[in-house]
Amino acid sequence: MKIPVAVRILSTLALSSIAMLVSACGPLGGGGGNHRVVEAPGLRDLGSQVYAASNAYRKQNGLGSLKREKELDRLAQEHSESMARRGKLDHSGASGRTDQVTARFSVSEKAENVMRTHVKMGRDPQSTLKLWINSPGHRKNLLGPYALSGLGIAQDEMGNIWITQIYAPAAGSGSRGPSVGRYW
Repeated sequence: MKIPVAVRILSTLALSSIAMLVSACGPLGGGGGNHRVVEAPGLRDLGSQVYAASNAYRKQNGLGSLKREKELDRLAQEHSESMARRGKLDHSGASGRTDQVTARFSVSEKAENVMRTHVKMGRDPQSTLKLWINSPGHRKNLLGPYALSGLGIAQDEMGNIWITQIYAPAAGSGSRGPSVGRYW
């Protein structure tokens, strides 16, 4: 039986999309720890561009911009560097981060998105952000009831780029909304 060309093309596109989402959500190889975090030219700029793209996406969906918060940046950066060193995409240590966010901002709801991409995929912030947008849980965080955010970005010696974005409601809001994304 001959498969129509359109079906073959759509199948290829679907498999490519799944591969990109898997790379955003789980190990791609190179795991196992003992990696070095390296200073890469333009990496901080990419982080700022991903942050700006996150806010642009929120605005497109009728939401306000997230205010960048230094303490959340610090926590996100520490986690991105930890993932890069360990070579593992995860939310490990989330309870410690959530305790710090709760104590510092007097809020009960928070969320976290993590991602791993590679320099070979380019440094286009829109393409990077699409990995989160195309994932229901990550998109839910991006569009969640948050006012504050921090973003951390790190690169290992193998060219893997690790990104963490942490979300929180306005300080002191005590916000208690639905549990979303990284289910804190």
